[in-house]
Amino acid sequence: MTHARQLLGLYFARCASCVAVLLLVTFGAMAQNMPGVPQPVPLPHPDLIPPSIPAPGPPLWLIIGGSVVVLLLFALVIWILVKQPASSAAPATPPLSRAQKRLQELLLECDTLPPDDTAHRVSVILRDYQEGRYLVPAPYRTREELYEHGEFNTRDVVHKRFGPIATHSDRLAFAPLPATKEEARALVRESIEALQQEAYYLGESLNSPPPLPAPPAATPPSLPQATTPPASP
Repeated sequence: MTHARQLLGLYFARCASCVAVLLLVTFGAMAQNMPGVPQPVPLPHPDLIPPSIPAPGPPLWLIIGGSVVVLLLFALVIWILVKQPASSAAPATPPLSRAQKRLQELLLECDTLPPDDTAHRVSVILRDYQEGRYLVPAPYRTREELYEHGEFNTRDVVHKRFGPIATHSDRLAFAPLPATKEEARALVRESIEALQQEAYYLGESLNSPPPLPAPPAATPPSLPQATTPPASP
């Protein structure tokens, strides 16, 4: 009997709470519709500026990959700029070929140049050749220093080949007038012939100076002959 009463009390309590909730909801709706009661502002608020949400950026792997590609392209451009002058550089003309070409061009200009000017240019061409081939400061030495007391005095072949040309050039340049153009033209031809002999002498070794002549071999001193004493009588 007591248990039944408890269950009945719980049932009435639940019913009372439901009725109270319904009454609160009803009176709340009626209060909202009454004049003078502020109405709730719907969300989002119309006076607030909606926030600007930035667009998502590129993924991290794309940033790293792009940076690597840019660095590789930059390194490739630097490598091309550094390597291009070395690959496109023309090989240097050997001194002998350059001197022969200059003399051939001078031979065509002999008729339009004074003889002393032709002799001076022949001397300059040959001295430039000797400087490039034999590593001798020939443009800054006199004829005597080069062929009589200098480096070419010990190289008999070079001394015989260019010494007479230097003497003839000095005589033609500093001799009193008249000096003929025929002599100047002969000087150029003589120089061309000397360079042709030079090519024959050097053979295929056109990019290195010929060696100095070997010193003469020293002869050993002769031993004194033993003398036999005269026979006693």
